[in-house]
Amino acid sequence: MAPSTVLVLVVILVAVRVHGQFDPQGFISIDCGVAEAYQDPDPDRGLTYVSDAGFVDAGEGLNAPVRPPYVDKGLAQRYLNVRYFPVVTGAGAGGGGAARTRTRSCYTLRPVAQGSRNLVRATFYYGNYDGLNSRPAFDLHLGVSRWATVNVTSNTGVYIFEAVTVSPADFMQVGRSFSSFHIGLAF
Repeated sequence: MAPSTVLVLVVILVAVRVHGQFDPQGFISIDCGVAEAYQDPDPDRGLTYVSDAGFVDAGEGLNAPVRPPYVDKGLAQRYLNVRYFPVVTGAGAGGGGAARTRTRSCYTLRPVAQGSRNLVRATFYYGNYDGLNSRPAFDLHLGVSRWATVNVTSNTGVYIFEAVTVSPADFMQVGRSFSSFHIGLAF
């Protein structure tokens, strides 16, 4: 049986050394799964989180709220919604090719200075958003390289992954994909 959805990055934080960022400190801080015009200032960290709508490939994915009782008053606002990616199966190129299934979705982050060192932080909170108690497992990618495997083992755990990477271009791609052992509906 094929999985029916694929995971979303709940929060992506990229530190870049360029001008014109959303955040005066030079960070691109994304809250995945919220409305397009959304902004959430975090005064404790001096960051402003914005919607992922302008970063996700071709507007992919659907938004969903975290389900009670997993909405904790102490939980940061950025963890209360997720974006998830339904699996798309269809004909190959030109409509006449072999069937294919999209197993990867990415966020394209710009502007990034080519050759700059960047801190990438992705955090996840499942919160049983799908009502299935089916905790996902999936891979994270920086560009084409596999970065880490996320294995959600708790409905209420916050999972944090960080990497320092050098940008090969004026943009970066952070993506998720099914792993060979993909479990559940990914958020």
